Amino acid sequence: MYTLNWLPPYDWQWMFGFLGARAVTGIETVTHDYYERSFACEGHQGIFRVTPDIATHTLTVTLSPGLIPVAQPCLERIERLFDLACNPQHIAETLGDLGAARPGLRLPGAMDAYEQGVRAILGQLVSVAMAAKLASRVVALCGEPVADCPGYLCFPTPQALAAADPLGHADKARGVADSSGAVGYRRNISAFPAREYRRGDEGATKAAGDRALDGKLSGPARLAGERCVSAG
Repeated sequence: MYTLNWLPPYDWQWMFGFLGARAVTGIETVTHDYYERSFACEGHQGIFRVTPDIATHTLTVTLSPGLIPVAQPCLERIERLFDLACNPQHIAETLGDLGAARPGLRLPGAMDAYEQGVRAILGQLVSVAMAAKLASRVVALCGEPVADCPGYLCFPTPQALAAADPLGHADKARGVADSSGAVGYRRNISAFPAREYRRGDEGATKAAGDRALDGKLSGPARLAGERCVSAG
């Protein structure tokens, strides 16, 4: 068990609501009390669960055995996902009255830039709920089961998506092949750089997205970059 710190105030109800509305079946579980998901890192895979403690301003993190060897990089990704480095006082001083009504809001990040890019593409021109359903179908079609956590899958690798044939699995992939730009991203998804973008990398984010997706989906690429850069 590990402990991360955060500065109050923090609107955990809003954060869990945001993540819960976008939760991908097989990858994420979100309740009022905790967030749990599968994750693969440096050849290891497993699940983690985070539970905020409002009284002590801490986040309790539990890693499954498969992630213990990569505990440090997992904790760093979790910190970015939940924007734990944010100083609410600095934001309040900058926004003034504009942010007074919601002082505990944080900017959601991402565990993985590549995953966020795929999810942004699938979310084009559809509702939040439909985007989550499409991502869930992709995971069901191409995701790898987590060995020590029955019921959970890891988000598909670029190679797995590039090799997949959605049209050959109509029941699981219905709607994915017709998603805007699906053919383009499926053909070139292995070229999308699976790395974390940092603040100041916005230009690289757009260039990489344009290059990987033939320049047709730079909007979703920038959207994914914002989620990844914002928490860097």
